[in-house]
Amino acid sequence: MVCEGLLNLFGTSSEEIIEKTQRADADYYQPQIDSLASQNQYLMDLLKKNNIPFETAPER
Repeated sequence: MVCEGLLNLFGTSSEEIIEKTQRADADYYQPQIDSLASQNQYLMDLLKKNNIPFETAPER
């Protein structure tokens, strides 16, 4: 309650802070995720090109 009152005093709300944080996280992490996915695809293509089998760990 007190925290929300302080936020309102400064013209914001906890929902706004949560939304801004989620956007900032997405802006920061999405390029890294895309880069890792691209690297993963490159490695998988190399394995296929060289006829090297690749098996993932069995699901638990």
